Amino acid sequence: MYNFEILSDRLEAERMQELTEKLNAEKAEELRLQWEEAERQKAQAVEDACDALTKKLNKEHRLDKEMCIANALKKARVRE
Repeated sequence: MYNFEILSDRLEAERMQELTEKLNAEKAEELRLQWEEAERQKAQAVEDACDALTKKLNKEHRLDKEMCIANALKKARVRE
């Protein structure tokens, strides 16, 4: 009976070790997937911010260009 208990304890310990290793592997995989998703979201956020900044700068450039044209026309009219 004593040897059976030792064998049973040893098998239980091995099974617990296997389950712990499996759980750790699953946790590591889940963390890797979460990291990849976070990196994808970060890249998308950077791209969106760049697009928004480009649009803003284009609007400012068009406005500056229109103001320069308006000032040039105004000066041309004054000279006439």
